[in-house]
Amino acid sequence: MDTNSAVVQEPAVPQWSAEDVEQAAQSVMQAPMPRLDHLTQDYLDLMAQGTSDCPGLGNSIKDNAVYGCETDGGMYFSGVSDYFDESREGQVYKSLAGDFLIRDTLGNTLDWGAGWEITFAEGAAQFRWLGSINWSGRPATSQGISVALSGAQNQGVFQVSGGMTLAEGILELSLSRDAACPLGQGTFSMRGPDKRWYRTELDCSGCGTLRFEGQDLGEACLDPSPLLDALEGPLMDPDWSMP
Repeated sequence: MDTNSAVVQEPAVPQWSAEDVEQAAQSVMQAPMPRLDHLTQDYLDLMAQGTSDCPGLGNSIKDNAVYGCETDGGMYFSGVSDYFDESREGQVYKSLAGDFLIRDTLGNTLDWGAGWEITFAEGAAQFRWLGSINWSGRPATSQGISVALSGAQNQGVFQVSGGMTLAEGILELSLSRDAACPLGQGTFSMRGPDKRWYRTELDCSGCGTLRFEGQDLGEACLDPSPLLDALEGPLMDPDWSMP
């Protein structure tokens, strides 16, 4: 037996074409995408319907509701959460983190195992967002989502990187955009039905060569701007009005 003979592996066969990736990406980009400011408004609105006994505080869930409590009006709270909205040395810091479930009187549930934080400074903002969220309370946030994202907006340039899992697909991205490149440029990847990654390096036209396991699958053209809008909006056009 020749112990020095190498095992030759056949190249992987892609299950998606460039057109398939374009269609899958379009489905993801058009999916309802929650905004952090809107999610936070929903959370605080639900918390405002609690009582001094359940969950006890107006913006955070602490020890007395860890195992669940229900108000006389039918609101249910369980788990732990912390919400902050503070000014620190000329910067505004906002965050919401926790592992909790809130159910309103209509049966809608906010199931949260996540954390996010945003820091606002003059002319700039940055965010981090980790974890999973499922909120059935309004269409824009009804789909379950899991994210590991970080990004920043500085002097008109928005950058974001990380990964997302939605009902419509799994993606990774490292993109930047500005007024001269509104569609964004950088790496965009989608996980296919074969559990492998299809990657493209987008230029400002929204197009780039699609690659799969080192193979060239031709050109793919995508429009990530709906996703970028939803992620950048809380930084540049925030709607942080609270109930």
